[in-house]
Amino acid sequence: MNHLVAYYQSIPAGAFSDFLDAVPDLTVFADLKSIRIPEFASTLGWTWAGVQTDIADNVVLRSPSIDARGGYNLVPINTAVDIPTYNAQNLRFAGQLPLDVNEGTKVEFQFTATGTRNAYAFLSLHDGDIAPISGEIISVISFATITPITGQWASGQLVFERELPVGDYNIVGMQAFGPGLVAARLAIPGSTMRPGIVATPVPTAPENTFARFGGYGSWGQFNTNTGISVEALGVGVTVAACQFDLIKV
Repeated sequence: MNHLVAYYQSIPAGAFSDFLDAVPDLTVFADLKSIRIPEFASTLGWTWAGVQTDIADNVVLRSPSIDARGGYNLVPINTAVDIPTYNAQNLRFAGQLPLDVNEGTKVEFQFTATGTRNAYAFLSLHDGDIAPISGEIISVISFATITPITGQWASGQLVFERELPVGDYNIVGMQAFGPGLVAARLAIPGSTMRPGIVATPVPTAPENTFARFGGYGSWGQFNTNTGISVEALGVGVTVAACQFDLIKV
């Protein structure tokens, strides 16, 4: 499984060279600019960094152990050209890089803004190697009403477009979309993990994407009696939609 952590800052016009603010996280310690790597998810799977309608000059992942290895540059997305999308061409895969547990990790951003811009960075932290899953997969869409909170994950209960047969389901794929939505992650009852993905403004075709149809392993299990919530991050997000690939357990 994966746990998605985030950094966000509204950058005013002019030169900016600083660490982004860490987005508060209910299950991972986040302190101002730093997120501590949790024991339950200490492997870096992929990264995404971008600034609204522009491209950053330089983005660097920083911690004492990463710096000792020679540093780790996050290649920023040119969001003036590429919409924020979760497909493999726009995520930067880290090759299952082990990180030091409990070490504070920051994202350094260098950028010259011509106007106020929203900057984001995401780290997908894994609990081990990703094992693809196969089986009888169904795809369903769900929606959640969100009360937006700038710079924080905002939660809403997901309602499925059609009623699922009663039982337990393994989530084996996810796509998130909605106006203003930059990323979404799941809150599954009983789990400390918050698996998530970078979003798109509108639904995109699932072909050639790693996060669908079991290719990214399990995202967690839920029961129809308890349901699941989504946590959304973006600008003015009032509705978040998720398309799930599910296997009935």
